[in-house]
Amino acid sequence: MKKKIIVVITLVLLLVIAAFLLLYLKTDIFKKNKNMSIAKNRKNYVISEDLNLSNSTNKEDKTLVIFWATWCSYCVEESQTINEYITSNPQKSIIIVSHDHEKEELENYLKENNYNWFVIFDPNKTIRENLDPGSKGIPSSYLLDLDNNIINYHKGVLNFEKFVNFFNGEEI
Repeated sequence: MKKKIIVVITLVLLLVIAAFLLLYLKTDIFKKNKNMSIAKNRKNYVISEDLNLSNSTNKEDKTLVIFWATWCSYCVEESQTINEYITSNPQKSIIIVSHDHEKEELENYLKENNYNWFVIFDPNKTIRENLDPGSKGIPSSYLLDLDNNIINYHKGVLNFEKFVNFFNGEEI
């Protein structure tokens, strides 16, 4: 009788451990997928009008925020490099903040170029003013820590190698 009780208790403990491990592994997989940039899992762009940058940044890693607009020739010049960087780094948190005046212009540009960027539409430059009061000029790139503090800042066009160095916090 004691042997049956020990066997039943052992089986119950094994089932509890197996259930715990299964739950832990599912949670771990979910976290890894959550950290993946939406660019990898998407075939189209996403335009958000939520001006609270904290709602869009990844709280488990650094975030690259690029202030940009379709009417800015330097920004357009940098677009292909931005797209290449986003596509090559799907695990990184990268947000484009558009200073375009018309959402339709932005949508047309993203669609025509087949970009799958995550863009926040901010024609009044609210995010930029909250992040770095008084700063001007685009394109401008900011690397933010987990608390949205500025780690690195660059005003002007970046090439692919400079984006890599910039994201790593190196001087460019």
